[in-house]
Amino acid sequence: MAFITARTQLAARIEVNEGTPETVTAEDVRHCLNPAWSTDTPMDDRTLVQADLSPHSLVPGLRSARMEFDMEIKGSGTLGKAPAIGDLLRGCGLDRVAYEIGAMGADTYKIGDMGSDEYEIGAMDESGQQVNYEPESTDMSSLTLAFYMDGLIKKMWGARGDVTFSFNVGKPAMAHFVFTGADFSVTDGSMLSSITYELTNPPAFLSSAFTIQSYAALIGTVEIAMNNSVVLRQDSRQGSGYKNAIITGRSPVLTLDPEAVKVADHDFYGLLRAGTKGALSMVLGATEGNICTITAPQVQYRGISSDDKDGIRAFGIECKLNRSAGNDELSLAFT
Repeated sequence: MAFITARTQLAARIEVNEGTPETVTAEDVRHCLNPAWSTDTPMDDRTLVQADLSPHSLVPGLRSARMEFDMEIKGSGTLGKAPAIGDLLRGCGLDRVAYEIGAMGADTYKIGDMGSDEYEIGAMDESGQQVNYEPESTDMSSLTLAFYMDGLIKKMWGARGDVTFSFNVGKPAMAHFVFTGADFSVTDGSMLSSITYELTNPPAFLSSAFTIQSYAALIGTVEIAMNNSVVLRQDSRQGSGYKNAIITGRSPVLTLDPEAVKVADHDFYGLLRAGTKGALSMVLGATEGNICTITAPQVQYRGISSDDKDGIRAFGIECKLNRSAGNDELSLAFT
């Protein structure tokens, strides 16, 4: 039997108890692209001395797994309902927050511990709601993830990860995920069936309102890397030697490629020299239920290089996303 590469499913579920594998079902399946799986299984090489030169058997030691894939950045299609990408963002330290939109103001509800992002938030039909994902420093969700690969099930648990968001003009925006799991299994099994996928089409990165430090730059590409530090907690009580993966730090970085302009229009180098900080705002999509607004309150230029885009002078800008009050250096709002 040949395993067909295209016949692959991604399933992900928030863990009730971190490090304890969940049973994934059809409701946990999401679309993804470019799935990749690898394991880390260091062996102890026993270099015993004896009369001959023949080697001895290896001793299996620590074991862990890594899953890597891309997902489209898009909304659920329903205002106030979390997108399919939501649980994966939570596994990367971006907590889910619901903001009520309307005359009642902006009441905030922390719902990061309520389980799956398939939960539909509230029923404020007359005012609407938005779902935000914002950095968290405690109580970050862990995941059980599985690839169903045309007859093989590759599963890992106790996982947390890192994410990079990429926006290229004229194309759907993508999120690249890399998850590390504390243990894994590979078994035979059928593909999951009776799946209801999120059917919204991803908006192309076009007609986007974009400003950085109050300047509407002409850009073609934007990338935001969370740069999470993901480490495995050693635990000799576990068969894998690890309890779970945790995020011990983050250093989010923004890169973009604006056309070069006069200093009078926007003084990139002057702002760099002064260490000036300012806000970022960019909008992906225009249809209710499928809009993602990305904001950052304290963007600081930290490097500028000369670039060329088809004969047009441009800058390669690297920025750091700084805290304002804390846990607020980046926000993704789905409306």
